[in-house]
Amino acid sequence: MRPNYYQDKENGGTGGSTANVKSESSADVRKKLTEIENILKAQFDAYDQAVDGILVFDAKGNVVSINKMAVELFVVDKANVMRGPLSNIFGPDLSFKVQALQPGEELELNVKRDGVVNIWCSVSVTKAGAGEKVQNTLFIKDLTKEKKAALELE
Repeated sequence: MRPNYYQDKENGGTGGSTANVKSESSADVRKKLTEIENILKAQFDAYDQAVDGILVFDAKGNVVSINKMAVELFVVDKANVMRGPLSNIFGPDLSFKVQALQPGEELELNVKRDGVVNIWCSVSVTKAGAGEKVQNTLFIKDLTKEKKAALELE
């Protein structure tokens, strides 16, 4: 017969009671999960309240995440662009250029809807991961006001 270490105090057991071990573990786990949730919420709030647009896309060019400012800049429905291709936002030609963008490079774009310029923007990217697990974070600065002012001066 094998000894039961939970019941055998001489071998470091709890003397038959596992209640304290489980409740302490559960409480610790709940506390850690709450801390992690609070950190993630704070990061998400900062991400969603950023002054510039932020869009995350995967190695295949599918949108993984888009913040509130990017949704407003591109006048898109978040639900319609999530998990879809970048071309739903930038069109096929510009999405190819965006996907080819390398860290440290900056690209100025004018994104059109129905043949009319919707916005002018400057985009830059950071990349994390490797292969199929690459996550690209696109930072989008709205240049529309500056461009429109420059055109009015011409």
